[in-house]
Amino acid sequence: MPLPRRRLLCGLCCALFAGARAGAQQEVKSAFDVLQERLHAMPPPPAAERARLLRDYLRLHADDGQRDGLVARLWLGRELLRQLDGAGAAAELVSVAERARSREPELRAAALYGLQQAQRLQGDRAAANATLQLIVHEFDGREAAESARVLLQQNARHRDPAVGETMPELSANKDARGRAIAPAEGPRLLVFWSTEHAPSERRLLLLAREWHKAGMPMQNLVAYALDDDDRRLLRFAEQHDCAFPIVAGQRGFLHPDWLTLGVTAVPSVFLVAGDGKLVARDVSPDRLAELLHSGR
Repeated sequence: MPLPRRRLLCGLCCALFAGARAGAQQEVKSAFDVLQERLHAMPPPPAAERARLLRDYLRLHADDGQRDGLVARLWLGRELLRQLDGAGAAAELVSVAERARSREPELRAAALYGLQQAQRLQGDRAAANATLQLIVHEFDGREAAESARVLLQQNARHRDPAVGETMPELSANKDARGRAIAPAEGPRLLVFWSTEHAPSERRLLLLAREWHKAGMPMQNLVAYALDDDDRRLLRFAEQHDCAFPIVAGQRGFLHPDWLTLGVTAVPSVFLVAGDGKLVARDVSPDRLAELLHSGR
């Protein structure tokens, strides 16, 4: 027997609604796929373009109750971290951490890790320590908690080095090529820079030239990049025939040594004596040449 008309209409409406919902979900998924493709295009888009793409996606497509929206917002927070925008990064990462609570533990852990970096960038060590303690409490027994414990111990010993004081211990042990960083005896030069910040790139190359002219070991000049794309950094090294190690960012986050030394802008430069004491900060190439030739 044919279904009563009312039941038939209800069935059609439900089918149409389900189809429309599935179509909407497919549209959001397709938009997320397009976002990923554009973010990972070769050559990679510049930082400002990546942030714009993420903001446009969140404005047009994302429901923060969905995983894709949370992932996109996490990426935006990490992008702002790499632009050294602590306040902007913190706002996005707090949102992810709250919305991912109890539903997406991996996203929450990543957001909290990024949040403590953003808080450190803003100079709020107490807030950063509280966030690390939260990670230890919530993720006990997991890798996230162990990493947070290590950072808490480092933070307890940390204070920004002043000229004449001993530098804190740094954690970089491999460069973008995967080679071990083993400085020779003698002075060291640490340069914090970005391939997307032309003045800091020029400063790095000029400092490297003066370092070489003074006869200093090139492995004792360590260039910390904001970039986390090893391929991009290797192209830079090949293009400029760099004989010094380049340290990449930490896969979407800042390398911890940026925060250990309180670096909040590029370029930032640290000249370290052979005994580990800080000689000078943010020296120009000319000033570096003077200091090296004076025997300091």
